[in-house]
Amino acid sequence: MDSGIITVYEPQIDSLKGDTLTGRSAVAYKAKAAGEPVYGAKWFTGKVNIDRDEGKVSYSTLEMTEVRFSTGNEKAEDEFTGVVKKVSPAGGGGRGEDNKRT
Repeated sequence: MDSGIITVYEPQIDSLKGDTLTGRSAVAYKAKAAGEPVYGAKWFTGKVNIDRDEGKVSYSTLEMTEVRFSTGNEKAEDEFTGVVKKVSPAGGGGRGEDNKRT
């Protein structure tokens, strides 16, 4: 990635209503020219497919709804949002077994 490095930490699920999932995740963004990463959070919502027999959850859509950084750094927020939009697959997708929850 030529814009910098994004680290996304384990997501926290806020709610699951029907097939709509909402949550948040801590993130770090280190711009290519920056010395230290900027830390913040992103919120997301998506539609999920639940296979109770197999114990698998995968997403069919996933959208970042908000992003905030602890420093209030608007430039980092704009760069982070731009990079995420550039590398995120349209319509999401799931990883099956990797998403398995028990």
